[in-house]
Amino acid sequence: MGYLTGDNYTISPANVALSLRITNRQAHPVMLAGIAIESKTSDENWVKLIRLSTFGRDIYRIANDNFSSASLLQLDLLDQLLFNRSVEPHIPITGFVLLEYPEVPTDATFLNQFRATITDIDGAEFAIELEKTATVEPSDALQASMIKLIETRDLSQARRKVYSE
Repeated sequence: MGYLTGDNYTISPANVALSLRITNRQAHPVMLAGIAIESKTSDENWVKLIRLSTFGRDIYRIANDNFSSASLLQLDLLDQLLFNRSVEPHIPITGFVLLEYPEVPTDATFLNQFRATITDIDGAEFAIELEKTATVEPSDALQASMIKLIETRDLSQARRKVYSE
């Protein structure tokens, strides 16, 4: 993810990019107040991940640490799809959330297992364990419809910073 900080362009890595599909199963529209994502660790604990705000950010794919050939992407980002918008009944909204792993005090490692807690503006919470999905290759039809390559940029001179620092 890239963004301007003063006169510098900064890039911050996302440890996880999840595609979430949210469907309001109630009979009336609802506005969401928050979405929290947790990941299971090797010591069987659930740890809340840090959500990266995608507003005003460029999203890149950088393969093999090749910052001179970063792919600028156009994505359906959940933050932007839900901004000032109600979730209508039975109409799914699908978008990506970008996440960072927090530091954990043990030698535990994060597993590829996630759960989400969604809260609406009335305070109702809905917790779900997210289904495991296979890694999607860039040529896959679903991903191709959600992710589009805009251009390639040289980010070798960009400042690199962990988002939460």
